[in-house]
Amino acid sequence: LSPLSPLFYHFTLFHFLSLIVISASNIQDGFYHNSSSHYVTAPGVLLVIFSLTTVALFAMGPGSIPWLMVSELFLQEARPIAVGIATIVNWFANFTVGLTFPYILKYLYPYGTSVFVVTCGALWVYLYRYLPETKGLSVEQVTARLRRSVGT
Repeated sequence: LSPLSPLFYHFTLFHFLSLIVISASNIQDGFYHNSSSHYVTAPGVLLVIFSLTTVALFAMGPGSIPWLMVSELFLQEARPIAVGIATIVNWFANFTVGLTFPYILKYLYPYGTSVFVVTCGALWVYLYRYLPETKGLSVEQVTARLRRSVGT
């Protein structure tokens, strides 16, 4: 097992921790929020700050995987098609999150953001376990490492 850059894992871990703070703030704000009150609350401020932090950390951590890994996993002949497929899958995943997020918040309020905490935690474990470092390796070497890590 050859892990990725420690910086990548730090961004992903801080993204996970930021999601935990968002989830906790959302839960606290949900329990103590009076719908007739329009005052700024500490949990509300934390929600805004950590929401922006989460977006930034996701962009620097796990959000870069579709763009970086595709170029390192495929030979030049197959790379344009692979990038096209990765782009479609990435946009479809973004569309799915955007489409389901309001319903998740509505039906699981105030625990709706906990779904993303669990998903991010599972993603971090999966990436740490199966995604190898590719620096200085040929496509064939990367493919061999991936096959070893997943046991095929």
